[in-house]
Amino acid sequence: MAVIPSSQLDLCRQRKLMATALHQHDWSSIKALDSELCQSVADAADDPSRDLALLLKELRVVVGLYRSILSQCDLSARDLAGQLLK
Repeated sequence: MAVIPSSQLDLCRQRKLMATALHQHDWSSIKALDSELCQSVADAADDPSRDLALLLKELRVVVGLYRSILSQCDLSARDLAGQLLK
């Protein structure tokens, strides 16, 4: 049985917190969690006991989360622009 390094568990936790904040449209939390998530990525990548396959899988999820954040920002910007043009 493989043991998952704590740095990778922390990365997963931070990503889930960010996903929850996005779901709630809590932009203040997203701003705060962004730096924490980046630090968790760095810590997991630098961890000598990292599980590379698991880390790469989690990084794909993190990238997808950031894509979702950017999509939501784009939609919000379009909505605001539409409201301003009315």
